[in-house]
Amino acid sequence: MSIPNSINHAISFPCGSTMDLDLPAVLDDEGEVVDLSSGYTASLKVRNDDFDGTLALELTESAGLTLAALGIITVTATAVQTLAMRDDMPQKGVYTLEVTLTAGTVVSRTHCGVATLSDTTIHA
Repeated sequence: MSIPNSINHAISFPCGSTMDLDLPAVLDDEGEVVDLSSGYTASLKVRNDDFDGTLALELTESAGLTLAALGIITVTATAVQTLAMRDDMPQKGVYTLEVTLTAGTVVSRTHCGVATLSDTTIHA
């Protein structure tokens, strides 16, 4: 089984607030939902301006990403993490999420797109 081209999906990170977001389901090349609950690892990287730019945030399945049986990947970033992002990504950047089959060498970029940092500060 292989996972086809990535889903282009924008993410907005709330600066200084915790974020929990379910990404669209990962489907295989036949359009079936991929059971990600075992046998897979994942890495999400947010960069400041392009896919080789400064790393603003990195999450993995052991810290910040939850892989589920229904192909859903939940992204969780803490308030501390989203606040720290502003140092490396003032407003807008890009992200990639790659899923790896641990039993082999299959790596697939499942999601990618624009990442924005929204200002959640209340101004007096």
